[in-house]
Amino acid sequence: MEFWKDYNIYDCIKNLAWAWGDVTKECTNGNWKNTLKSFGHDCKGFAKDEEVAKISKAVVEMASNFNLGVDEDNIEELLEAVPEDLTKEELLELEQKRIAEEEAREN
Repeated sequence: MEFWKDYNIYDCIKNLAWAWGDVTKECTNGNWKNTLKSFGHDCKGFAKDEEVAKISKAVVEMASNFNLGVDEDNIEELLEAVPEDLTKEELLELEQKRIAEEEAREN
């Protein structure tokens, strides 16, 4: 009973997010097929958008012109990365570094 006294909505959201990470597309489609047959389909995921593919290819070509060793997997990885929010202290530190670099260039 003590567990439930300390359990809050934040804990619930964390548990749901963790559990949802294990749900596959196939599982979701199977559930839709069983509950609402008109909404279920045999989707195995979505094809890569043609426009994104063109842009990724262009970026890889530009990077190879500068010998950066970038491939399409690197581009996808960067697009999928979600940066964490910076703290006020980290923002101040970055600003101080930027100012110091500008002053060093001017001297």
